[in-house]
Amino acid sequence: MTSPKRIESLPNVPTVHEAGYPDLAASSCRASSCRPERRAQFVDRLFPVIQQVMKDPDVMARLKNGGAEAVTSESPVAFASYVAAETERWARIAKEANATPD
Repeated sequence: MTSPKRIESLPNVPTVHEAGYPDLAASSCRASSCRPERRAQFVDRLFPVIQQVMKDPDVMARLKNGGAEAVTSESPVAFASYVAAETERWARIAKEANATPD
C-alpha cells in the first residue's frame, strides 16, 4: 500500500511507511486539463462541477467498492502546484535511479 494511510477495503495490509519505508509514497490521480488559453472556458467552469460529482455519495461508494478514494484539490491552482511538485519529484527519482523509458 503506497498511500499514506490504509484503505478500508484492505484493513490488514500495511502501508509502505508501516513496512519500514517512511520516505516512499505514491498514488495515482485522474485529472482534466486544457491549454492555458482555454482555462477560463474549461477549468474554471468544470472545477466546481467535478468537485460536486466527486463528493456525491454514490460516486464515493463506487470508488470505494473498487478500492479507490475520492480526493480532490482545493482549487485548480492547488492541483497545478501538486502536479508540478510530483513531476519534479519523479523526474529526480528517475534520474537518480538512471531509469530509462525502454
